[in-house]
Amino acid sequence: MPLEALLEQGRYVVFDVETTGFGKGARIVEIAAVRLEGWEPVEEWQTLIDPGIPIPWMASKVHQIDNAMVAAAPSFAQVCASFLHLLRDAVLVGHNIFTFDIPVLQQHLQEAVGVSPGLMAIDTLPLARQMYRLESHKLSVLAEHLRIPLTAHQAMSDVYATSELWLRMSERLSQRGCKRVGDVENWKALRCVDGPDIPSYATAPNVRLLPRR
Repeated sequence: MPLEALLEQGRYVVFDVETTGFGKGARIVEIAAVRLEGWEPVEEWQTLIDPGIPIPWMASKVHQIDNAMVAAAPSFAQVCASFLHLLRDAVLVGHNIFTFDIPVLQQHLQEAVGVSPGLMAIDTLPLARQMYRLESHKLSVLAEHLRIPLTAHQAMSDVYATSELWLRMSERLSQRGCKRVGDVENWKALRCVDGPDIPSYATAPNVRLLPRR
């Protein structure tokens, strides 16, 4: 998507992952995303993922996903093409994705298709730190402050809360003269995820997903 596009005309994929932990080598156990075009949600995507390793009980305690729930789930490699179709010509958006979600996603894409993505990404965390004077800028704290509905650590709930947060931030950005997608770089919240172009899928692949019930 051209960075000259107006914020309100942008194409964004807001996403979130739940994982086996927060250390190096964390594996995805759930991924959810919604594609926004002109601020309207046009596609939803959600599935549990078989991480290929046991889920530590401490991680299960956080996101309420256990080994039994992912036993019949697809691997990331099996759903990768479907997820990449969702990303076509869009900017990734998420909360605290620069330090965690994107590196995890890059590793999984590298394993699945042999390349890490060449994408633009917006992280709402550095924006929140500049816009809201709060002791913490966790998504749950911001959601409570802004009265945004949220069930923490459930990927799709996190995605919709982040979508609403991004919408409200974009309105404030526009009021401060940040009119275009590329202008978000001035707020240190837009980055190019280095990597070659990822495979493009013009039509949605027919793959089996296993959304959380």
